[in-house]
Amino acid sequence: MTQTIWRTNSGVWLKETIYVIGGYARKKPTSTVYSLEVRADLPLKWIQRACLNQRRFSHAACVLHGVIYTAGGLEFVNNGTHQALRHVECYDQLNNQWKTLRQMHSPRSEMAIAAGNGRIYVAGGRNDHGVILSTVEMYHPDNDVWIDVVALPEPRKAASMFFDGRSLLVAGGFTDANMATKKVIRWSPGTFIWHDHSTLNLGRVKMASIIHEEKIYLIGGRISASDVRGTSVVEVFDRKENCWMFDSTLRYPRQGGFLVVIPDSADLILPTLKKPRQNCLQSQKRSHSVNSDESASESDIEHQRANHSSQSSTSETSTE
Repeated sequence: MTQTIWRTNSGVWLKETIYVIGGYARKKPTSTVYSLEVRADLPLKWIQRACLNQRRFSHAACVLHGVIYTAGGLEFVNNGTHQALRHVECYDQLNNQWKTLRQMHSPRSEMAIAAGNGRIYVAGGRNDHGVILSTVEMYHPDNDVWIDVVALPEPRKAASMFFDGRSLLVAGGFTDANMATKKVIRWSPGTFIWHDHSTLNLGRVKMASIIHEEKIYLIGGRISASDVRGTSVVEVFDRKENCWMFDSTLRYPRQGGFLVVIPDSADLILPTLKKPRQNCLQSQKRSHSVNSDESASESDIEHQRANHSSQSSTSETSTE
């Protein structure tokens, strides 16, 4: 059996590059960040980037106006317990640096996050005491300020959230310690109430999710607190049909991953990042990138280039 040594549910796609941010490694949170530039004219190789200012896991990340943001999560404290974080930071690609921003009002982990209308939204999650939250906060990047907005109608953690161009949608999640909900709810910024939107075929939490070409994809996750293995079920919401439909299942059950859409990537095989990452405390002051431990072989790269086509595919990235 392969031992899991690193896992994260926080990653993004930005400027032809996958970023994997923080997570859990060797039984403790990590602040390390890796990137993989996906281009036909370059070898596929994971590169270590500047470390986060705050190590964290069970956090959230998104992209707004070409900037990566990460917020919340859990950190270990001296007595071995977990502490939920209010900490927020953003990544400066040009200078390879993370900048600490204004903290959220509430410490939270396992919250949903989405960017839209020039704002960042975080919803639900759980606090230091394990209480599932219903509060929603909105971040103004120009003013570096958080504002409380309309709360969810019921507490949720480990849900997914999207901005569809008009409204925020929150799908799935735990509404209590054990029950994964099927409900999808909708809120339009500037209004005063959340509305029922649709119902999933399968209630789940910690699923990978994305909006792509007018469709919402929910992939994997877990269906209950006791579901250690996770599920391979995929659901797609077609806005034209206004319903959720089952799609092709994953080859393996998985939970806690994230999704990116890689253009022109048919038959693309991504290299695995499976070795422990470098200790950030020893490399924090380095301004240049450090090569990762794992990269694609030359034969793999040639195979990928030979199969590179004009099609688009949705690729799932998970370190579980």
